Amino acid sequence: MNTQLNMFRLYFILAVYLIMSSAVTIKSQNNSECAFAYLSEANYEFEQHNYKVAFDYLNMAEEFLGETNARILNLKIKILYYIENYYEAKLLIKKFGNFEAGEELKNDTYGYIEKINKKEKQLITEQIDSIYSKGKAAYNNKNWLIAEKYLNKAIDLKYGNGDAVVLLHDVFNYISSISKIEANLVRGFQYYPDNDSIKQLLINYYIQTKQNGYALTYLNKVINSGVEKAKYYYSRGAIYDERKYYKEAVLDYEKSLEINPEYFYALFNIGVLYYNKGVFLINDAKKISDEMRFNSKKTIAYSYFRKALPYFERALKLNPTNESILLSLKSLYWDFKMFEKYNQVNAKLSLL
Repeated sequence: MNTQLNMFRLYFILAVYLIMSSAVTIKSQNNSECAFAYLSEANYEFEQHNYKVAFDYLNMAEEFLGETNARILNLKIKILYYIENYYEAKLLIKKFGNFEAGEELKNDTYGYIEKINKKEKQLITEQIDSIYSKGKAAYNNKNWLIAEKYLNKAIDLKYGNGDAVVLLHDVFNYISSISKIEANLVRGFQYYPDNDSIKQLLINYYIQTKQNGYALTYLNKVINSGVEKAKYYYSRGAIYDERKYYKEAVLDYEKSLEINPEYFYALFNIGVLYYNKGVFLINDAKKISDEMRFNSKKTIAYSYFRKALPYFERALKLNPTNESILLSLKSLYWDFKMFEKYNQVNAKLSLL
């Protein structure tokens, strides 16, 4: 039945064309009517999703008119959108601007700009998803070279939230490609500034490779960006500590404890810092023959030992079998004549 109707419409259009062609004196008017007939048929075929047939009818309409118009372009843009020819659709949208059209037709046509952009973005995302999936599959199968290839592509396209960078870091570790680790993490830090794993991996890489200057640079960037995490303040404090910037180190250790009061390493490091300062002053005092100056130095040294004590005690609660803490507390408890606690610590040490 539909075939019969389609044939009838085609015969009708041909009949109109033959009749109009024979009337030369009213050719312009007949051409316009014929073009309108083709446009009507194009609209019908478009509604039936017969996009190729509809597009052919629109081309015929343009032939009769000797030009195009806004309404023909509008329908062509729609057809191109639905057949996913976004490039040609965008070209016709630009062309549409050269023709007069009502507000409704303009709004309908220009609305396809956003639709096309959304579709193109979706297609790109799907393509990148496929690239990342290939990289992850190769990673899971331990096919490191293929994993490196596709994960690198995914990162270049700034896929996702940075998981590809972390996976590629593992790949380089597995194949011992140390020279590529830094470049991958630096790129990841630039592309995914909110990815905490990448920040930590990059900072740890510089610390482990004794490049504390670079580690400090990135720690400052992270902390100055407003990230409030205990581990970053602790790491920066440890670098300051190693460089003998003790005041700055204590401030960062304390900041990490403000964020996380049970951060074991910060507690331990402050304790060690104060304890070592006390030991240094005691050893220095031993070189002094003047009794008054000796006692003065010793008093200052013991003030640092007293500062170290609560940090070691808090750290011990978190790690009750840590030998270094137990030995330090044993010494401090003896010096401060805290014999009950001294015996408790000594008993724990005997069990290690």
